[in-house]
Amino acid sequence: MRNNQRIPLNNDQLTKLAPAIFAEAPAQQVSNKYKFIPTIEVVDILRNQGWNPVQAFTSRVRDESREGFQKHSIRFAREDGAMIAGDSKPEILLTNSHDAKCAYQLHAALFRMICSNGMVVADSTFEKVAIRHQGFEQSDVIDASYRVIEQVPMIAEKVEGYKSLELTRPQQLAFAQAALKLKWADTGKEPIVAHDLLQTRRYKDEGTNLWHTYNTVQENLIKGGVYAGRSKTSGRRQRTRKVNSINEDIRLNKALWTLTDEMSKLVTA
Repeated sequence: MRNNQRIPLNNDQLTKLAPAIFAEAPAQQVSNKYKFIPTIEVVDILRNQGWNPVQAFTSRVRDESREGFQKHSIRFAREDGAMIAGDSKPEILLTNSHDAKCAYQLHAALFRMICSNGMVVADSTFEKVAIRHQGFEQSDVIDASYRVIEQVPMIAEKVEGYKSLELTRPQQLAFAQAALKLKWADTGKEPIVAHDLLQTRRYKDEGTNLWHTYNTVQENLIKGGVYAGRSKTSGRRQRTRKVNSINEDIRLNKALWTLTDEMSKLVTA
């Protein structure tokens, strides 16, 4: 579901998007030590702190016994959230499951209004908050929400720094090549080349600074849709696929943020 205007989702909408949010018990196979806390309780805690759910996703499962308990993610935004770099807003990304596959995790995130890019800040900038099911405390969630707010100026400062750094074409290509390796580790297995990741989708993304370069590469890598030649068997035009896995989306987003941060250090060295 797209929600580019970041309109708060009600419980009926959340139920359709990710039913596991409303699980009333854990999956049968979990340990007796597992303390079950419905995700909706955490959603309500964040709502009370001014963070409204605006997107929700759920993982696909092959094991039917995990259906309704699998990993799910929710993005939260504040109506009073200050704009970062003139085009992005801070968000909180919550991930959880009720099958003991992962703990509650809260990540700092950004949403770029121009292109509806959902970014995730790397742990090196904002360390994720992990809350184990055995020792859940409501105060941990509240503290994490305040930490995100407190870190917004620092995140904004980083983004402004990225915007101020102009890259040469070779530097842009090096950045895109490194990004390719984040998704396709095997050399020669990439369906596209570095140049393809630098193709902008709108005129507002045109530019050579690090922020524009990062956003263009991030959108092409995560959302897919990049022309990848023709199929050898059918002859049909092929395009790269969108990243649909919650785990892979977070991994790639955090790795791209780290890559951007490292590039900024190289350019300013």
